[in-house]
Amino acid sequence: MPDLRLLLIDATPIDGPAATSALKRVYLSDWAAPSLLHLLSTGDGLAPAAAVRGELPRALAAPEAVSGSAFDAAIEGFAPEAILYRPVADCPALHGRAMRAVQNSSVPLALWLMDDWPMRLKDQDPARHEAMDRDLRRLFARSSLNWAISEPMAEAYAARYGVSFEVMRNAVAPAQWPRHSRRDSGSVLIRYAGSLAPDTARAAVFAAARGAAHLAEAGLPVEMEIRTQQTWLDAYADDYAAFPNVRVSRADMTDDAYRRWLAEADILLMAYNFDPGTKRYLQYSFANKTPETLASGAAVLAYGPRDLATIDYLAQAGDVAAVVAEDDPALLTQTMRALVEDADRRRRLAEAARAHAFSAFDMAAARGRFREGLARLAAAAPPSRAPRLAAGEAMDAITVKKTAYRRLVDGLKSRFPAVMGGLRRILRPVRGRR
Repeated sequence: MPDLRLLLIDATPIDGPAATSALKRVYLSDWAAPSLLHLLSTGDGLAPAAAVRGELPRALAAPEAVSGSAFDAAIEGFAPEAILYRPVADCPALHGRAMRAVQNSSVPLALWLMDDWPMRLKDQDPARHEAMDRDLRRLFARSSLNWAISEPMAEAYAARYGVSFEVMRNAVAPAQWPRHSRRDSGSVLIRYAGSLAPDTARAAVFAAARGAAHLAEAGLPVEMEIRTQQTWLDAYADDYAAFPNVRVSRADMTDDAYRRWLAEADILLMAYNFDPGTKRYLQYSFANKTPETLASGAAVLAYGPRDLATIDYLAQAGDVAAVVAEDDPALLTQTMRALVEDADRRRRLAEAARAHAFSAFDMAAARGRFREGLARLAAAAPPSRAPRLAAGEAMDAITVKKTAYRRLVDGLKSRFPAVMGGLRRILRPVRGRR
């Protein structure tokens, strides 16, 4: 059966480095490109753009140059059979476009939420939360399929919003996770990949790095490597300068290289803070890297509160990870020491984790549920007689063509940026009063 025509509205690109990008690749990397139109957010978060799977997003010029009616026309021309939207709070321009697309269309709608950003927004900006909450409830009243990232989120959101949720999270394909030989360097290598954000993992990862440094000072052959986004590298890399056996670098690997990097570790760390802010934000989230970490063939060490769905899952899954669920850096260091000193224990944990990952997070089964859910959604709608452009054609339909005047202005801006910038500041109030 051919892929249904899917309009995806999601801030991050499918081919990007974000965890949400990796998750979309699991479910959409094999989707037929002409049947997938993706509305996303450009880097500055202001100008929406459209892209086809496998291509870099093409921006649609300045935000004011692309009218809402142009987007409406492109969506109408593409004639989606289903809309899948992942709402977030930090892309207001994209959210506005999404609300317009949903409200102006009778196409079946599916929603996908991945963390409890509404509660974090309520703490940070109550007025904005109130507006977003109204929008969310409008969306849930309109949607026929809702996905959450974990069972606790599905239960909590069902109670909060009065609609049912199914669980859809990351998955792994066993063929992508061959066994790799451990490094033979004479030391035990601990690796961590992920955020160092203050409201997710900064304190917990630092506690683990300090523990690894103490073990090295005590004479144990321990190294630790941390891979993180450039933002956190710039902000916090200096925190680890006092630990000679800890290295911090940018996470810029391909998917294949990332899998190999995980698989060649002796111990993989999953870590989350114990503070109230982290608990509120991540309590229902299920880390995208959980299936990948378990599938790697390395022993898993988890440090974080049981209040978080990810840590609670690992604690309940059996002997698949060494879990430290107390805010106790000394206990964490003690657990690290036990793993460093016991290669057989690491091997047993790794084998149990791989078996669990391939059973509980099988990609083929997950993709089947994903496609079946969208197919049910689309089948419930009456057939559309609208024109059906391929996704690339629909995107081209809303690309703003440069007129001779526009080319002249752009040329002047490149040659005389200061002069043109001054003119724009002078003229902006006039334009605003039209």
